Amino acid sequence: MLATLNSFVDVRDAARAALLAMSVPRSGERYIVTAHNVDMLSFTRLALRATGSRAPVFPAPRSLIRAADAAMAGLAWLRLNPGIKPISELNVDKAYSSQKIRRELGWAPMYSLEQSLRDTLAPLPGQMEALRWPVAGQRACQARMDS
Repeated sequence: MLATLNSFVDVRDAARAALLAMSVPRSGERYIVTAHNVDMLSFTRLALRATGSRAPVFPAPRSLIRAADAAMAGLAWLRLNPGIKPISELNVDKAYSSQKIRRELGWAPMYSLEQSLRDTLAPLPGQMEALRWPVAGQRACQARMDS
């Protein structure tokens, strides 16, 4: 797992921000809407916890990233790389600030990252089987759709 920062916002919070921005008589303004800047290790652990999983998550060692980059470079040199970017290019923080919309329009997120993940990952009938046993789960989901 790469230990980079990423920004997350619940879609319900993003929708509220869009409605709020449209209700202001200003035009031409742009707002970044984000609620949580979180490293991917923490995000993955939260997501797993939301599904009830206790699977361990570990950061990718630098040596593994270098080896993967070397493999991608080798594939590129052989003209066999189908467009996969080197991992080191993906290992970049993507954290943003929503201070402008907070300051100018008073927007604030209502949903914590934990709540958003719980709501997003809450299992629907048949989904947990599909996650645990992909082939059997797909068959079970397909059988439900066919009936």
